Amino acid sequence: MKKILLASLIISLSVLNVFAASKDPVVNVSLDRENAYIGDIIKYIVIAELPEASYLTVNKNIIFENFETVNISAERISAEPNVYKIIFELAAYKTGILKLEPVGIAYVNTAGNRKMFFTPPSKILINSVLNANPQDIKDIKPLKKMSIKPEYAAGLGLIFTVLVILIVLSVKHVIKKTKKAAVIVDPQTEALVNLDNLLESGAIKNGDARFFYYRAAEILRIYISKKYNFNAMEMTSTELLKKLENIVFVSLTRKEMKEYLKIFDLARYARFKPSEDDMTASLEKTKEFIRKL
Repeated sequence: MKKILLASLIISLSVLNVFAASKDPVVNVSLDRENAYIGDIIKYIVIAELPEASYLTVNKNIIFENFETVNISAERISAEPNVYKIIFELAAYKTGILKLEPVGIAYVNTAGNRKMFFTPPSKILINSVLNANPQDIKDIKPLKKMSIKPEYAAGLGLIFTVLVILIVLSVKHVIKKTKKAAVIVDPQTEALVNLDNLLESGAIKNGDARFFYYRAAEILRIYISKKYNFNAMEMTSTELLKKLENIVFVSLTRKEMKEYLKIFDLARYARFKPSEDDMTASLEKTKEFIRKL
């Protein structure tokens, strides 16, 4: 008889344990306010009594329709009974009386099985920030708070600083080039400066007649091309003389132009050995020729 009673007691306790382990969670929900404005942070509080020895596993990506889930936090507030508190921080992006539809929250029971319970539906009134009409704003999501780690902020700051420096240097380079280009705009001034540079190059002192005359002829032809808008670089002396005859009427005679251009033709021949004085005179004559053209 005692054995029968003992067996019955064991079976009863087992049944009670199984029932206790398999009972459904008891869930209650509440809101920290009855109404709010669009974009306000609303606390949706869930109190869940789970079966003994069960524990909560909250998904951080739970989505509520018409609400932005800003944050989710959970804590165990009681061991006996086994009670958890979950707080959803939400922000509405639509006005009117909005429903908070049931969402699933997972937990693991004593047998190690993953289970889920659902929150009951709730409602809250969301007001417009513009006026009393609850329908004047639709589907406007609140701004999200963004957090940037210090090292990222420092990196972004460095990149921004480098970009600013590059932009400033580029602007200075453009301004410098513009100013440099603006210094010499007149073809005659440019040609006279280039002749001075030729003098300073030492070609005359070194007796480098071929280089001197070729460079002087090049400066002259570039000046004529810019001055009269035709390509003097590709013309022979005869062609250039004929072209200039139709342009220059008073300042130079045909004889003067012919004699001057002949000097550059002589520079092509190896026997042409002008002295330093001859080259200096040719340089001055080139300047005079440019001023008269």
